[in-house]
Amino acid sequence: MEQFEITESKVKEVCSGLIETTAKAVSELSLKLAVKESFRIGDFACADDVENFLRKIADQTNGNKSKSKNCFHLYVFECDSIQDSMTLTDLFSSYREMEKTKPKNQKQALCSTNKESNDKTKTLYVGKSENSIVTRIENHIGYAGNFRTTFAVKFSQWMNTDEAKKMNLTLSIYAVSVPEKPRSYHKVALELFEQALREIKQPRLGRE
Repeated sequence: MEQFEITESKVKEVCSGLIETTAKAVSELSLKLAVKESFRIGDFACADDVENFLRKIADQTNGNKSKSKNCFHLYVFECDSIQDSMTLTDLFSSYREMEKTKPKNQKQALCSTNKESNDKTKTLYVGKSENSIVTRIENHIGYAGNFRTTFAVKFSQWMNTDEAKKMNLTLSIYAVSVPEKPRSYHKVALELFEQALREIKQPRLGRE
């Protein structure tokens, strides 16, 4: 048989090996809550306010805007109530539709809405970071990143009504410790961790 010939048995053999490797990688990761901070977009009157908030995150994650050594992160943005999450999802959806009407070189790179989310969820978004968690949160607040290529929620760009600015959002960040020299399969395991959080929290925004 030719070395690279595809057969059902060969594919299943390789799949079994990948499943075993991924299961081992999952067992090698550890997860713990590192940050839980509430904020309101209306509190960010200037860049200094955002920097102060990000500094608190950096202090609690032992990180900065560079890559955090031996640590991935998962994070969750939640509202105080189901009604707030519905209101903000409607606001975001309207803003996203408006962005679609703009010329290509002026469109914001926004995350999608999740049509499969649970109607009873308070969660807006679940994500992961393999590099700087501080920069990623800054992207989501809407004060950093290329507006055309960095996909994020960008709260400050559309939470512009008086009601929305006063709504509390809670950011939870989970530190995922990895081996000193993480391999590609540890990143696959992180993807599974993120998928598990999405199954649990049922966010209204982000990929389905």
